[in-house]
Amino acid sequence: MIDCRDLPFRNRVISPARDSASRPAPSADRPHRSGRSGVGPLAVVLMGLGLMVGLPAGPSAGMTPHAAAPEEEFVESERETLRDGLRPISPDENAVRHLGRHAPPFISESLGVAFHRPADSTVTGQRGAGEIVYTIAENAESPNWNLSVQHLFVTAGRFDAEQQIEDHLEQLRSAERDFRVLENKSILVNGIQGHLAYVEQRPNPQADPIVNGWLILPQGENVLLVFSMLLFPEDYAQLRPMFDAMISTVAVRSAEELTVRRMGRIEEGRRFLENLDPEKLRDLIGTREWSRIYRESADGDPDTEEEVGYALLEIREGRRGELNPDRHPDRYSDRERQEGLLVRLQGRAIGDAKRNIFLDSLALYWMSWDQTEEAWSVRGTQRQGEATRTEIETGIRNPARTGAPRPLLTVVRDRGSEYTREPIEWEVPESYLSQALGAIIGRLLPMDREETVEYAYYFYNFTLSNPQLSVRIDEWGPADDDSGNWVLRTRLGAESPVITTLYSPSRQFIRRTRGDGTITEPISLERLHRLWQRKGLPTGQERDSSRPADRGPGRPPGQSPGQSPGQSPGQGGSRPPR
Repeated sequence: MIDCRDLPFRNRVISPARDSASRPAPSADRPHRSGRSGVGPLAVVLMGLGLMVGLPAGPSAGMTPHAAAPEEEFVESERETLRDGLRPISPDENAVRHLGRHAPPFISESLGVAFHRPADSTVTGQRGAGEIVYTIAENAESPNWNLSVQHLFVTAGRFDAEQQIEDHLEQLRSAERDFRVLENKSILVNGIQGHLAYVEQRPNPQADPIVNGWLILPQGENVLLVFSMLLFPEDYAQLRPMFDAMISTVAVRSAEELTVRRMGRIEEGRRFLENLDPEKLRDLIGTREWSRIYRESADGDPDTEEEVGYALLEIREGRRGELNPDRHPDRYSDRERQEGLLVRLQGRAIGDAKRNIFLDSLALYWMSWDQTEEAWSVRGTQRQGEATRTEIETGIRNPARTGAPRPLLTVVRDRGSEYTREPIEWEVPESYLSQALGAIIGRLLPMDREETVEYAYYFYNFTLSNPQLSVRIDEWGPADDDSGNWVLRTRLGAESPVITTLYSPSRQFIRRTRGDGTITEPISLERLHRLWQRKGLPTGQERDSSRPADRGPGRPPGQSPGQSPGQSPGQGGSRPPR
């Protein structure tokens, strides 16, 4: 889905490993990545590419985590953690010597692991069957090494880390494979007893030899944390100290700690939603706010700031039938006449201004006052001159009823020839956050605690190309300064970058920052028009407004800009930038 609400970030494609005339093409067991292009969320559309990471297999079938084909590709960015989130052990001078003075942290809340990685490395991730695998590699056109980290779920009696390594070596012996053990020892990693091994072997009789390394750490009952290293034999002596330096900074949360932390967040989210009465929602009716989305310039000069997009947020009471602007109210059914909260997000994102590529968006989110029902309509149109491509998403959540004890969420995405219109359905778990509330939650969270509180809720994750329910995490608390402001730090999934939003003591939106460097701030409509006109950017008003596809709700044909209080500079739709 073209998704203007999830702002763009820059992806990096890592080419296959060491590619020269003296070396054959890398096998599946060699450290490598592969790139692919495709259409997915706005981040993919704007950058013109997606990522598929080629991850090495585990040391044997018995050590390969339970995972299916990839469900979603994503990139781990350099990001801040939640306030009391997991952090790696600080590197000592020896580790700094091999990782670099500014070695960035790698942090995975869902895997429960953190460590420092080399300054000249990149991180990519892959999700399959609910499991996550991260791979860290040399930041080079032809990387010479990589390290992947993932969970391994084992059956009873096979929990011992050393035994896992021995089982793999025995399989190599039984298969009469040519291999040489470089290291095989128990190791204590910051208080956790694990096992470390390096083996030089040929993936197949015709292939060049490679070195596989494995660090296995117990993390809980039947759960092992596996680090898999891949490199070339001639680099082993040089790179081994670097891998040792990474290992020296590893910090791990136990599976039990992860579960307790996760359930505590969910319980806080459940209590918040239960206490959110209709009157609190009605207090927001009448909110109408324009936002500018941009990137700061390297030299701090406002004149050279990069415009990314704009958005309009409106909150009002509305009927369910208003999700279809073309349907006259006189023709509403009884269900369509149902009153509730209506959140409208409309905006424009810049795909490539030089090529005249823009993404226009209109998202309408409706929710019943008691939160038991919701529906939404999202329309996104990518434009390049007169050429357009439109994607539409609709969602409906019905309440529990006789024969269906759990509420049911149904989502349909229409990408024309690229996607079927078959609905996708989920049973809705408790502590579920509607799309309407997700857009405005910072204006509703309680300000009655002095400490920072973490909330979590299940929600429909609009940022993924493959629809699914995820767990959103919100950390909410007073700002560290004496301003009286409040800070909302959000993750749209355990592995998502943190989105930081600042609110005033009166809950007025001040500023939002994302890991990709984009900033969102309130702006008046007049100033927004002047800014875009000065930079030669089309606001969307330039098109013939008599065409229904280009006309936003509430704007009659031929109406000039600024006449309607509900009209945005851009027409069309998808989730706008937020």
